[in-house]
Amino acid sequence: MKYFALFFLFIVFGAEAAHILSARLDSDQKNLLIDVAYSGGCKKHIFKLKMDGMCLETYPVQCAAELKEEIEDGEDYCQGIIRHQAVFSLRKHKLHDEYYRGAKLTIYNRKSSFSLKLP
Repeated sequence: MKYFALFFLFIVFGAEAAHILSARLDSDQKNLLIDVAYSGGCKKHIFKLKMDGMCLETYPVQCAAELKEEIEDGEDYCQGIIRHQAVFSLRKHKLHDEYYRGAKLTIYNRKSSFSLKLP
């Protein structure tokens, strides 16, 4: 049964992209914490957050950001299911000023998406 569950998770998550499990702000509300799961385990996976550059001029503002995954030295063919927390600074991504107060931020990739409210 244990092996079936791992096989099922590998099929669900697949090797092509990480699955976004959740996203939230840290206790100081200065960093975005994104929990992901991905297939691999033999190579380093690097996560980057790319802002689309456009936000909908609604109230509150609605923005989107793509979670990009890069694998060091090519593909990772290992079959472990890895959970990881990627941390991104709101200031570095320019999401800290008054314009974004209360904004809805949707983080997405090819597999999944998750939305949260900015402080």
